[in-house]
Amino acid sequence: MTPNKCTLSPGRPEGPFFLRTALTTLGLGGLAIASLPAQPAETSAAPGMAPVVKLPSFEVRSQVDDSLVGKQAMSTTRTGVELSDLAQSVVVVNKEFLNDLKPIYIADVMKHIGGGQTGTLTWTGSTRYMMRGYTSEGNFVDGFKFPSGNTNFIVVDRVEVIKGPSAIFVTNSSNTVGGMVNKISKGPTSYDVGELRVEAALWDRGSVSLDYGGPLTADKKLQYRLLLSATDVNRYWDRDGGDKR
Repeated sequence: MTPNKCTLSPGRPEGPFFLRTALTTLGLGGLAIASLPAQPAETSAAPGMAPVVKLPSFEVRSQVDDSLVGKQAMSTTRTGVELSDLAQSVVVVNKEFLNDLKPIYIADVMKHIGGGQTGTLTWTGSTRYMMRGYTSEGNFVDGFKFPSGNTNFIVVDRVEVIKGPSAIFVTNSSNTVGGMVNKISKGPTSYDVGELRVEAALWDRGSVSLDYGGPLTADKKLQYRLLLSATDVNRYWDRDGGDKR
């Protein structure tokens, strides 16, 4: 009796070895597939939805508004000098600030000056004020002392406040140890200026002012400035000094 023989094809592994090799290959293949990153599934727009609208790109820019910041002063040197180049402590209230504030008395400006106080008689138009603890007094316009009283702000371009005893050398006055307030008047301009202002306030206060100016010649060497103002106030006492022309 001839015994049974298992004939193997050339180059083909035996049964058990082949099974182990196949299982190992399948395991490594599954591991490789599991290690691949998940791919997002493609989604289609749901039926009935509006198409996506792509808006054009735009750019937003901004800058610091320094229009209310005074940068030059002329009270200490009689010429326009940058505040950073001055040794004295000077605060400038420029015309943009005055246009927004619309002051009537100098006390209205002193409320916005650090180290300055207006006292209690702010409604009388007095030129007395407190600066760094010292009482100062004087109606100074362009560095010159005018008679006591309130200068109409229609003629004022800006207000310069000099703090400290250095104000004595500017005003030649001994009662400005704490500082002084100097009003710089408006002057002719090389460009056209035209403004008519009508105001009404409490105590039947009404005022009309005209500011007009510009060049007279083509080369702008000859210039002019016309300033007119009229104010009327009715309070509960007579001769309050509020009516001015």
